[in-house]
Formats: sequence, structure tokens, C-alpha cells
Amino acid sequence: MKLWNYNDIAIFMSVAEQHSFTAAGKKLGLPKSTVSRRISQLEDQLNIRLLERSSRKLTMTPKGKRLFNDNKGLFEQLNQNFQRLTDNLDEMSGIIKITSPVLMANTLLNKMLIDFQNIHPKI
Repeated sequence: MKLWNYNDIAIFMSVAEQHSFTAAGKKLGLPKSTVSRRISQLEDQLNIRLLERSSRKLTMTPKGKRLFNDNKGLFEQLNQNFQRLTDNLDEMSGIIKITSPVLMANTLLNKMLIDFQNIHPKI
């Protein structure tokens, strides 16, 4: 099984969406030259032409359109999955079990646990 460089495919997906090496580079935080080089490397690795380049415009070849359409949903789902992961980093949830002497629970812990639960309502 051949291992593919998924970063290069992600770069291709961005170029296809933006219709521009420059715009894709800005979106990805990469220089235009790097974006162009990585697309060329991907085309060489696949041994197919994905994009037709001219001085005026950039268009996808039929194989480029197929690669884009076949993977668009996958990349959208990956982005949503990563977004959900990062959105919930600060959100704690679950059950905490605490054992303490009765006097400590009635005096110190009671107030602390109420404050904690106000901050983290899913616990």
C-alpha cells in the first residue's frame, strides 16, 4: 500500500476551493511558491495533471475535479471533527467522587464544590 502525503492533498483542496495559489497560500499560511511546488509534487506522485495553469486563470482538469469532489466531504468532516475537539478543550464533564471527613465537607468543601459546579456545570 502506498502512503500518500495528505498535507499535499489538503493544499490541493484549498487551491481548488480558492481557484488561486496565492489565496490558498494566504489561507494556509504558506508562500505561493510552496503551494505551487507541493501541487507539482502531488501531481508527480499521482502521475496525473490536476490543474491547468495559465497566466490568467487556474482550472481543474477532469481528474482534478474528481479528486476534489471525491474528497470534499471527507475534508469537511475532518475539519468539523477537529473543530469540535478544540471547541471542547476547556469544557469539563463527568463525575467526581470525593471522600473527606464530615467536618471538612460541611465547612470547606461545600462552598468550594458549589463554586466549582457553577464554573463547570457538566460535572
